[in-house]
Amino acid sequence: MKEGRRIRSCQAGFSMIELLVVIAIAGILLGAALPAMHRYTGTAKLLGASDEIAGTLKMARQRAVATNGFVVVQFDLNNDRYYLFDDENQNGSRDGDETMAGPYTLSKGVDLVQVGFQNSRVQFGSSGAASGQSGADGGGVVIVNSRRAAQRIDITPATGLIYVSEIFNYAERY
Repeated sequence: MKEGRRIRSCQAGFSMIELLVVIAIAGILLGAALPAMHRYTGTAKLLGASDEIAGTLKMARQRAVATNGFVVVQFDLNNDRYYLFDDENQNGSRDGDETMAGPYTLSKGVDLVQVGFQNSRVQFGSSGAASGQSGADGGGVVIVNSRRAAQRIDITPATGLIYVSEIFNYAERY
């Protein structure tokens, strides 16, 4: 026998059966994880959309105070979008020369289902107070995802402060 060369009786690696078993186990784990992943992405979209709406409302309030004017946030239930504009003449609707931001569209899988403001708009004044709410306790916006999980964004009329609710089941509450 020559020195330096050794002959192995088997090659290193995996057999076809071992490889198929690993692929089957990975497929089972992936199949079990997909529903949880779907729930997570739906929740993440809902949280993102509520943060965006609350951020736009806060921006409108801050702009009204900073400019000592009036800023309106208008919601469009039919198209799941909203926008804001400076309401220089305080008529509640956007005229051609008034500055507008948006429209902002909700992500796919999240819908505007309820707007608790007259004419689907809220107006912030120079003090930061909000007007346009339908009820005395303020108004809000409700958004819902494809799994019927929902969040409500509320505005306190006297102060204009914005609050975002915890996630709740839309079917149980409304």
